[in-house]
Amino acid sequence: MRLGLFLIGVVFFIFLACREDEPSAEEKINSQLGKDTIAIDAYLQSKGIVALRGNSGIRYVIHEKSSSTVSPQFYSNMPGDCFVASYKGHVVAVDTVFDKGDNFETSLSGNIINGWKVGFQLLDVGDSATIYIPSVLAYGEAGSGKAIPPNSNLFFHVRLKEVFKQELNPSNNTYRCYYD
Repeated sequence: MRLGLFLIGVVFFIFLACREDEPSAEEKINSQLGKDTIAIDAYLQSKGIVALRGNSGIRYVIHEKSSSTVSPQFYSNMPGDCFVASYKGHVVAVDTVFDKGDNFETSLSGNIINGWKVGFQLLDVGDSATIYIPSVLAYGEAGSGKAIPPNSNLFFHVRLKEVFKQELNPSNNTYRCYYD
């Protein structure tokens, strides 16, 4: 009986020791963010680009600043604002275009990468900018198809065209974007 309890205890401590050696999901993300930030900063330096530092590792350059003070925002009592933008997306490591769009309509609460949710809040309507996004705020270790390999840092040339508040649809009590 004592030998059985002893073996159970040994197995339990071995299990705990193994678990402590494995980094948590948060530690993995923070480690990757550190690598991403170093890579983006090296890319910017190699191109002679001076970028502003945003939240969460975002870097950005404003090319044209508008006189507007309207930017998409999140609100505590409703979903984030909707917006319309044009964009051209690049993979930093290979500097290739993987996607582009004009008059792309979405919301901060929509199915977009977290880098856009952070980056577009830094812009006002009419601004033209380049947003440099760490992989952890893009497609992460999964990547996206053949065009975006795992852990790819991205940059987007963007223009924020319009911002709309989401409105409650009374027929089904859900929020949605209403564009003119």
